[in-house]
Amino acid sequence: MAQTRSEPLVELTGEASVVIQAPVELVYAALADFTRHSSWNKNIYKIWQITPGPVAVGTRFRAMEGAPPAALGRQLRALGHIMAGMLGGAKPLSEAEITALEPGRRIDWVGIFPGRHGEFNRAEWQVELMPSDGGTRLVQRFRYLPQTPNARQMLAALGNATGIAHACAINLGRLKQQLETRQIQFA
Repeated sequence: MAQTRSEPLVELTGEASVVIQAPVELVYAALADFTRHSSWNKNIYKIWQITPGPVAVGTRFRAMEGAPPAALGRQLRALGHIMAGMLGGAKPLSEAEITALEPGRRIDWVGIFPGRHGEFNRAEWQVELMPSDGGTRLVQRFRYLPQTPNARQMLAALGNATGIAHACAINLGRLKQQLETRQIQFA
């Protein structure tokens, strides 16, 4: 259901960061390969590219997602609001589109859960990479724009911006561990 004028637009912003003891090029390659995000991002079960060709600005992906890493009670409450959203017309798969690529420096994308009458939820993401003491400092920023009451309640159940930032930190910690132990390999 689309936002109405009587409902103020809610915006949640935040960020998480990590220093990964791996070269910027390796970290960027791991992040630019969206189809492998499910190996380190706990709330993505599967992701696949839906536009042909190499990854570039405008490349789109579809994903099967669950609740972000959080305490079980928070996850269950959030999933209840997601289910209510689906009963109201939200689609079960999210979609993402790359909006900026600066090799070795930055990746931006927009992710949405489409609905029957517009968007259920919308999130804008940015990852920025900077060399740091022989490794890479990675900052992940988010801007959530929940478009429906159920999307707002889902984010509230997760702890709003603080909860999303915490989930991002958990996922970035998994990426760090995998890259530092070379569980993720790139040519």
